Amino acid sequence: MSHDPGQGYPGGPRPGQPYGQQPQYGPPSGPIPGPQSHPGQHWPPPPRPENPWDQYRAQQAPPPGGGNKRKLGLMFGIGIPIIAVIVLVVVLVARAPDRSPGGGGETVNAAGEKDLGSGSPTDPAGAGVYWPAGPLKQYPAAPQGFTPGAAPSDEAIAAVDPRQLYWSMLKNQSTKTVTDYIHQTWRTPYDYKTNYPANSLTSRVAVDYQSRKFIDEFTAVEADGSRKKPDLIRCVDNATRSYSDYFHGWQPPKQDSRDKCANRMQPGKFVDNSYTSDGVAAGGLSQEDADKFISYLDGIPGLFTMAKPTKAQGKDGKTYLQLDVTLAPQPLVKPGREKEFHPSLDRKMGVGFLEAAFRQTGKKPGDYPYSIDIGATEGRQMRYFIDPATLLPAYSVTMTIIPQFLDGRQVGEGFSNAYSLFEYSFPQQLEEAAMKAEGVPTFPFRPFPFDQVILK
Repeated sequence: MSHDPGQGYPGGPRPGQPYGQQPQYGPPSGPIPGPQSHPGQHWPPPPRPENPWDQYRAQQAPPPGGGNKRKLGLMFGIGIPIIAVIVLVVVLVARAPDRSPGGGGETVNAAGEKDLGSGSPTDPAGAGVYWPAGPLKQYPAAPQGFTPGAAPSDEAIAAVDPRQLYWSMLKNQSTKTVTDYIHQTWRTPYDYKTNYPANSLTSRVAVDYQSRKFIDEFTAVEADGSRKKPDLIRCVDNATRSYSDYFHGWQPPKQDSRDKCANRMQPGKFVDNSYTSDGVAAGGLSQEDADKFISYLDGIPGLFTMAKPTKAQGKDGKTYLQLDVTLAPQPLVKPGREKEFHPSLDRKMGVGFLEAAFRQTGKKPGDYPYSIDIGATEGRQMRYFIDPATLLPAYSVTMTIIPQFLDGRQVGEGFSNAYSLFEYSFPQQLEEAAMKAEGVPTFPFRPFPFDQVILK
């Protein structure tokens, strides 16, 4: 992590940086605390002392003003402060003298009830969440009664259970050994609505969870949704390399205190392993571990809601299943157990439930890695476009949900509804050329085959 978050490069961006500056943002919905850590960054600003949960935020910090030349900052050097790992455990100190089952008479898992507050690797309290794991369920690759195919009928789509469709998709995705995602972020709705499809920070992260090899690179997309130049920045042999059309080739490796490429995919490097997922699904899990992960999420009332799927026809001529999913913040203590656990946080928990769910596998997120990449108290609204033949996501558009106090009031200050767009691929192996600094680089960006999606 960077220990000098307010420091930029002397005299501005480094020579040869091909991109970086996002078009000037419009009025944000609230002030974003802290200075930019690195020119062109989309990593989070420094946390506010009074709100350690901000350490999980991953919004773009506003770039320095003016100029038409794009200069993409070295993204590998900016991460979430490592102290966030400690905060998850320390800020929500709780006591657990009584581990008897509770919570209104629903089906309980005796082992899960006993585990809550135990301090074990699977204890949800380690993620600041005080909901025990429920019964372990098994989730099929396709929901009951639905047969995957290239062109499902309207009747088949209307009959499918949206909740089971999502869990099937999530399991299929989380058990893939190789994932290859292209990710774009716009830090405010104004930025997204005004500048889309232009995006100066378009990243590609591909991971082979068996070998721990990876692809990590950044480029820019123009206003017409295309890439007119091959310029990009790539992590190669644990060093940051940049290709510039202006300089007609690859620049020598550059490392400084902000360059974390050397620690990418290394166990225990929580900050450096950010943005290895789409912020919800894991990757490379066994069938059993995926069931543990999903069972926990499925057992939290109100956490996930799914709308009925519909058929969506893409401009690429393909048919997709459109599925709207909401991850809504919920009380971080299970109702009926407030006398046992007294966390100091006055907000509902959002994506922090995902870490509690991942802990059910016995794996550590920072080691595996598994990254969520926004504030633990934030939620997500998501629209997936699913391949009906594989029940894997092909595209998604997500919007962060601003945190809520326990009484339901919106926190507001310092948060904005950031938008992200993901393109998904699940190859058999990583692209070898994308792990080298040789030749003219390519970037497998696919134009989004739908009109701009505005979530509400």
